[in-house]
Amino acid sequence: MNAIEIVNEINKRMDNLKNSLNGLAAGWVKEGKKITDVEREMFKVASEAVDIMNEYRTKGPFVFNMNDEVEVNLTSAGLSILDKKLNGITKYVPKASRPDRNILITEMWDFMELFGDSMYHGQDLLFVDNKIIIRRRK
Repeated sequence: MNAIEIVNEINKRMDNLKNSLNGLAAGWVKEGKKITDVEREMFKVASEAVDIMNEYRTKGPFVFNMNDEVEVNLTSAGLSILDKKLNGITKYVPKASRPDRNILITEMWDFMELFGDSMYHGQDLLFVDNKIIIRRRK
């Protein structure tokens, strides 16, 4: 399993755990079972633990290879920069891009070459929600 797959699996399991805890508590109440103070506190602590781990999981170190692919959903500002960089070169279309949806998928090194000098503090957003998805090559 690579780093992205591990993070995705952790995210899925944490979400499942929280949903299970909430579902279990709701089921007990619906069935008319009385939840003791101890059980209530256990649910609360477990739910808080999930929240803490959810907050931390996005802050840990992340290692990627310059040949890994990145995917971005370009804003109009991002599309404008890409158009200027390509200067009308139509043969350059990254293999997995979907121009109909403003999605660009390319290698990290290529992404950095295309957008690196256009990224600075206070710029217009180049990517929707300012998100860059990094994909490990198989």
